[in-house]
Amino acid sequence: MENENQNKDFETTSTTPDTVRNVSTNHLEQVQSEQAPIASDPAAHETPMEEGAFAHVLSEVEEQLDEEKENAISFEAFAHFSKSELLEKLKGLAQTDDVIASWQEIRALRKVYNDMLKEEEEKAYQDYITDGGLKEEFNFIRDESHPIFMGLFSSFDQARQELKKKKDAELAQNVQVKRKIIEHLKELAESATKGSLSIKAIFDQLHEQQELWRNTGMAPAGENKVLADAYRFACDKVYEYIKIDKELRELNYKKNLEVKKELCEKAEKLILEPSLRTALDGIKQLQDEWKEAGLVSKEMNEVIWERFKKAGDQIFARLKEYLQNQNEHQEKNKNGKLALIQELEQAVEKLPESSSAWQKATEHLEGILTQWKQLGFASKKDNEELWNRFKELRNRFFKAKEHHFESLRKVHQENYRIKNDLCMKAEEVKESTEWKKTTDLIISLQKQWKETGPVNHRQSDKIWQRFRSACDHYFERKKANFADQDAMQAENLQAKLDLIAQIEAYQPSEDHQINFEKLKSFQNEWLDIGHIPIKQKDQVNNAYRKAIDKHFDAMRVGNFERNKQNFQNKINLMTSRPDAKNKVNEELYQLQEKIRKKEHEAALLNNNLGFFVNSKGAESILKDTKKKLESLGAEVKLMKEQLKILRNVSQSEAQKK
Repeated sequence: MENENQNKDFETTSTTPDTVRNVSTNHLEQVQSEQAPIASDPAAHETPMEEGAFAHVLSEVEEQLDEEKENAISFEAFAHFSKSELLEKLKGLAQTDDVIASWQEIRALRKVYNDMLKEEEEKAYQDYITDGGLKEEFNFIRDESHPIFMGLFSSFDQARQELKKKKDAELAQNVQVKRKIIEHLKELAESATKGSLSIKAIFDQLHEQQELWRNTGMAPAGENKVLADAYRFACDKVYEYIKIDKELRELNYKKNLEVKKELCEKAEKLILEPSLRTALDGIKQLQDEWKEAGLVSKEMNEVIWERFKKAGDQIFARLKEYLQNQNEHQEKNKNGKLALIQELEQAVEKLPESSSAWQKATEHLEGILTQWKQLGFASKKDNEELWNRFKELRNRFFKAKEHHFESLRKVHQENYRIKNDLCMKAEEVKESTEWKKTTDLIISLQKQWKETGPVNHRQSDKIWQRFRSACDHYFERKKANFADQDAMQAENLQAKLDLIAQIEAYQPSEDHQINFEKLKSFQNEWLDIGHIPIKQKDQVNNAYRKAIDKHFDAMRVGNFERNKQNFQNKINLMTSRPDAKNKVNEELYQLQEKIRKKEHEAALLNNNLGFFVNSKGAESILKDTKKKLESLGAEVKLMKEQLKILRNVSQSEAQKK
């Protein structure tokens, strides 16, 4: 510790105080001038020291030393305590009987604990806002140790009040004792005036009352000076009304000299006192006792005073050195705090944009606050100004952070509304069997979900699980459905392969009609078999056509009859379905449209033939056109046969109803 050595002079727990006032060194110079030897004239001996040489400095630094002791305990000894360590320390102090002696520590612990509570609440609030919480809904809940702390502090307050009452009673008792001493001295003065007591008896009683006065404790601060003045006045009256012979005077001087020697010895012991505060308190008390000690002989007055003054000078030299060191340390702390304020200003000037950057910046600010606490105090005036600047910058930062997360919360709320709508749409169709349409819709919803920004992390997982559950439910149903279809298609594939094998193995008979009917049955059976896997569809269909066409070719059945029969098989299969009427009517309409278009195309080609007859080099064109007309004629002829089949089926379906 940089101030370790200088602090040993003050208190073993002391550190640079935040509120120590600078004491002008001219007070220390006053010590020298005010401690000039008392005049040797006997009359001068009777004038007590109204303002002691040490009183000036003590009166100015007494308050600051009290503050320093308290601040030193608070910010040095306990600043880095955890809450559990603070509690253990308080419990330990609760076991002591002298609450007054421990009161500075108790007050310091209370301050550290209250600061800790404020920091906890601030951190909890910042975390709450960062999580998207509403400012007006924030509620800080203290932990279970809080009632224990409050109970201990309350018991300390009660114990201190009781001790204070006891102390007040003791002070009141001291006032009564001192008043009786003063009254007794007045009576002695009156006796001296009347001559009712011998001089020796008066002196004996005077010394007895002076000894009793010295052994009586202090009176309350408001009455102490009044009583002291009355006491000195009463003593002066005793001396005034008696005639002191030389022998008794010398005896009085001798007794007073012994008292002052004892005071000198006590003052010299204070030079070695490790606590500067204790030494200053001690020398102040000795000064008060010196005032009341009485006169000594002229030849010993200067000697004994110089001895007492020398001890006081050494104590005040320590005070001067201490205050100089404090000023230097406070200036160093001031510069350190100015540097931290500058660092904080830079952080506030360039505010973060993303939430993660805000978190890093917040951690950086907390690090600056930790450094601030570790620096210790500047002078009282500077420290208050510096802290106000530091606090204002922190408030600006956290206000901006609060605004950022409030804006972010609104964005999260809008994103939540959008995602909630997406959940509802997914849940509406999760039981659908319109596989193609629904699949496209679900994929579209998933795309919208990805394009929508994040929501508050406290809601994120829950709403995502809701959306995912709806999507997964649909796709699992779809997967199960198509898993059954895959199995069925595999069976259909095997059935078609078996049928192809039967067709290829068929041996036609000599009866043409029987063979034709058999091939028709193969075609019907093929049409009755359902879908097969798409990957094998073309290969299997080609194998089927090759096998069936081989038999038709052998029977010299033309394409016209073959296509007509295939169409008949197709329509027969169609009529076996529940929606046969609608399917047949749809097929009928489409076929009529095809016939109309083909006939229109043929008419155009016939019109074009007239243009090509007289043209040179038109033979190839005429040839191609005629081939197209033949092909169109064949197609129209086949479609008209198919139209007859459809009309017959349509009539049959109508008759069924």
